[in-house]
Amino acid sequence: MKSNTFLSTSEDLLDKNKNNYSESLYIFSRNSVLTVAWSSSLLFALYILAFYVGSTIKGHPERWNQILPGLHNPNNITASNGLMLHMLAGALILLMGCLQFISPIRNKFPAFHRTIGKVYVLSSILAAVGGLSYILLQGTIGGFMMNVGFGLYGLLTLFAGIKTFYYARLKKFDKHWEWALRLFALGIASWLYRMYYGFWIILAGRLWRTPDFQGSFDMIMDFFFYIPNLIIIEFYIRYKDKSIHPVLKTIVSILFLITSIFFSIGTYYFTKYYWGPAIFEYLNN
Repeated sequence: MKSNTFLSTSEDLLDKNKNNYSESLYIFSRNSVLTVAWSSSLLFALYILAFYVGSTIKGHPERWNQILPGLHNPNNITASNGLMLHMLAGALILLMGCLQFISPIRNKFPAFHRTIGKVYVLSSILAAVGGLSYILLQGTIGGFMMNVGFGLYGLLTLFAGIKTFYYARLKKFDKHWEWALRLFALGIASWLYRMYYGFWIILAGRLWRTPDFQGSFDMIMDFFFYIPNLIIIEFYIRYKDKSIHPVLKTIVSILFLITSIFFSIGTYYFTKYYWGPAIFEYLNN
C-alpha cells in the first residue's frame, strides 16, 4: 500500500515538473516572439512615417515610386490621398498594437488602455477605408488577384474594427477581447507581408516572382499574409481555456523560438537595406 502511494506521488511530481518546464518554456518563447515582432513592427512603422509620410510632407510623394512604380499617381490625387491615409493609420496601428496586450498596462492604467484602444480601432478603420479607396480608384500593381486579396483584407479589417468597438460599447468585454485579437492579427499583417517576402528573397531569390507581382508566389501572398494569422488567433480563442498536453506545449514553444529567429533575421535584412537608411535619411534632413 505504501509502495503504491510512493509510486503515485512520484508520478505526480514528475508530471508537475513536466508541466512547470513546459509552461516556463512556453511563456519564455511566447514573450520572445512577441518582443521581436513588436520591435520589428515598430521599426517598420518608423520607416513608413520617415519615407512615405516624410516624403509627402516635404512635397515629394513621387518618391513612393522608388519602392513600387506607379504607387503615387499625380493624375489620381484622390487615390494617392487614400493610400496616404492607409499608410499613416497603418503606422499608428503598428506602434500601438502590442501596448493593448501588456497586462500590467491594461490593469494598472485602464484609462490609458481605453484611450489607446479608441485610437487603435479608429486607425484600423481609417487604414481599411484608405486602402479600399485606393484599390477602387486606382487598383493595385498586382492586378485582379491582388485587388481581390487586398480588398478582402481591407474589408475584414474594417469589420473587425467595427465589432471591436461595438462590443466595447456594450461592455461585453469577452467578445470585445476576442475581436481585438482578430483585429491585432490583421493589423500586423502588413508587417508580416514584408517578413515573408524577405525570407523568400533570401531563400529563393526571384523564383515564382515577377516585377508586376503576378507570379505564383505573389498570388499566394495576396492572401497568405493575413489568413494564417486569423486561423491561429481563432484556434487560440477557442482553446485558450483548455489544458494542453505538456509535449504539445513544448512543440509550440519550439515553433515560437524558431519563429523568433526568423523574424530577427528578416528584421535585420530589412533594417539594414531598407528601413534603417530611410529613417536615418529623414532624421539627417
